[in-house]
Amino acid sequence: MKKITSLLMVLFMGLLAACSPTQSDAITSMASSEEGAYSIYVFWDGEQTDLQPLLDEALTVINSDKVMNSLKISNITIVSLNDKAQPYPYKKLFDIKESPTLILLDTEKVLLQTGNLEDLYDFVDNAAK
Repeated sequence: MKKITSLLMVLFMGLLAACSPTQSDAITSMASSEEGAYSIYVFWDGEQTDLQPLLDEALTVINSDKVMNSLKISNITIVSLNDKAQPYPYKKLFDIKESPTLILLDTEKVLLQTGNLEDLYDFVDNAAK
């Protein structure tokens, strides 16, 4: 009986692991669907960081002439890490430790992950080279 119980437990844990979303799953859903365009996700803690100043800062950076003239942005999404209705455990999958955290993706992968929104300026400078 113990062997059957142990076997069932191993099978159950394997099934759970197989059903758990991966970072690759999240990237596939977050990535830009348009070639040559980028998706931007800004993650915030949902509690300690005040949303309005965060939005103001994010929009100031993203809507700056430097970024708007250099990057074609197909999607901007603000995500609360405390929202249990999110499709992925972003905090765990991307090891997010700062609020805010910006993630920039092309059609395939993460190109930038940073806790400093102004790092987007450096990304633009480096992409232009």
